[in-house]
Amino acid sequence: MSSPCQHGGTCTRKSGDFKCTCTEGYIGKFCENEVTQVLNLWCSEARCRDVHVTWNLNHASDLLRGINVHYGILGDNETIMDGLPSGMSDIRLTDLLPFRQYMISVIPTAYSGTTQGASCLVSTTCFSECSRIASNLFTNDTTRNSTTVHWSPTQKTPEQFKIVFHTLPYDPDHAWSEPASKNANQLTITGKAVHSDITSV
Repeated sequence: MSSPCQHGGTCTRKSGDFKCTCTEGYIGKFCENEVTQVLNLWCSEARCRDVHVTWNLNHASDLLRGINVHYGILGDNETIMDGLPSGMSDIRLTDLLPFRQYMISVIPTAYSGTTQGASCLVSTTCFSECSRIASNLFTNDTTRNSTTVHWSPTQKTPEQFKIVFHTLPYDPDHAWSEPASKNANQLTITGKAVHSDITSV
């Protein structure tokens, strides 16, 4: 008996019905539809204002016309980057806002057949930026509702920056900031039981 599954799909018959297990690059009940899809998407190295996005496609990517990347703060307007070169497999998104959740989608476009994209959710955090703009960061005089943050300016310390404070474990919905200046060297935060971090404005 011939298999109803096309393009090399494997047919499994059961109780008067069948199921096609399609080879990579095809979808549909009979594996009849060619598809260019994002197989894997990684949103890594999320920092204060940028994130590195990498992806790979299936074997049908020779049909690829281009790559579209859409990203934006969760629940807000998105930035659309359409028509990126088909040979791209990664991009670094920059000028993001710190301490936000971003939805990032990578969507291929093809000359024929259908396409399937993929999405990831990532939070921008500024913790890795601390050592870049200040040294000897520490807190003392910590009570249940207040703490004093101290730092030593470096050549990379901007004139104005922010003390970012947050609950533990880190939750982007419970992160706040206070303005500070390079020569102040310390700041007392009251009304919060917090873990502190320094990041530039």
